[in-house]
Amino acid sequence: MRVLPELSQATAPVTQLVAAIVGYAGTTEEFLEITHRIWPRLQVHHGHTHLRLMPSGKIEGDSIYVELG
Repeated sequence: MRVLPELSQATAPVTQLVAAIVGYAGTTEEFLEITHRIWPRLQVHHGHTHLRLMPSGKIEGDSIYVELG
């Protein structure tokens, strides 16, 4: 997994935090568990090759693009 900041629509600190979690987590499941603890209202869109995380729980808010692989 890796964060693609150029496709993300969140502030740099939030994007960097998610990138650090990606580096720490061993699996996608662990990554999602950690991010749900940080952002209880987190919404996740599961694409074929990516995840889009919306920390505020709103589609029109900030989002972070995480490429799977």
